[in-house]
Amino acid sequence: YNANLILLTLKGGIPKTADGRLEIAFELYEKCIEKGLSPKKLYFDPLVLPLSVDQSQAIEAVNTIRMLKESFEIPVNTIVGLSNISNGSPKDIRPLINRVFACFAYGAGLDAAILDAKDEELKRIIQMLENKSAQREEDLLYINIADAVKNFGEISDINYNKDSDIENKIIKTASVISGNKIYSHSFTQI
Repeated sequence: YNANLILLTLKGGIPKTADGRLEIAFELYEKCIEKGLSPKKLYFDPLVLPLSVDQSQAIEAVNTIRMLKESFEIPVNTIVGLSNISNGSPKDIRPLINRVFACFAYGAGLDAAILDAKDEELKRIIQMLENKSAQREEDLLYINIADAVKNFGEISDINYNKDSDIENKIIKTASVISGNKIYSHSFTQI
């Protein structure tokens, strides 16, 4: 049917490291090529785990995306189930976690996402990142987060408006995703 194929980087479980996920991706890639599938049709999913379950896995998923984009002679695509990152988190902060994680994934080279189509702000942020056209003050922060990930920068080095409630919440979320701060259900309030 000439369809795209989503490949999950797991084998009897999800590896804890980006290297382990990449190893599985290589195995899957070889099997797909043997079957005559085009690398352009392959979408590798690094399997995003919830922050509330294992905080360290957020950055492992980001690192896996980056490694997948850099490791194949003929480039492959990446995809994530975006809202997986916020599963188990309080309902009021889930959209923020999804939006900030989208910036991380975008910066690492993400090609596609399965996302909440009702989250208009998330869709706006992704389009804004693609066009690099800030429409709101906090958009520069979203762009800077994506750029920091892309350029191996530090979240702590990003300048932002400390007087802005939304920018403080965005930077706190980025600090949790990057592992610089510890996740709790109330991290945006601390």
